[in-house]
Amino acid sequence: MCCMWMYRSGELAPNPALLYEYEKTRKKEHAREILKDFSGSCVTDGYVPMTNNTAERSIRPFTVGRINWFQIDTVSGAKASAIVYSIAETVKANGLNPL
Repeated sequence: MCCMWMYRSGELAPNPALLYEYEKTRKKEHAREILKDFSGSCVTDGYVPMTNNTAERSIRPFTVGRINWFQIDTVSGAKASAIVYSIAETVKANGLNPL
């Protein structure tokens, strides 16, 4: 496995959305494809705002949880995990109980 990408709407967005996406590489083409119709500000690895606490809080559940599911070693499993994390973390970001 290689890379889990995380896209998140801004901290001030009325209804925050998070999207996790598994890709085999860190090539910039992945981000370009998903963001091709996006209009607004984009923060990436090399362009960190004054604080990136929002991004760090959003990726934390994924990075902490990965030790619990290291047995998911297939592309299909990684993509399924990305879908589940996208739904659960978006629900939590909107103040709802994911259960």
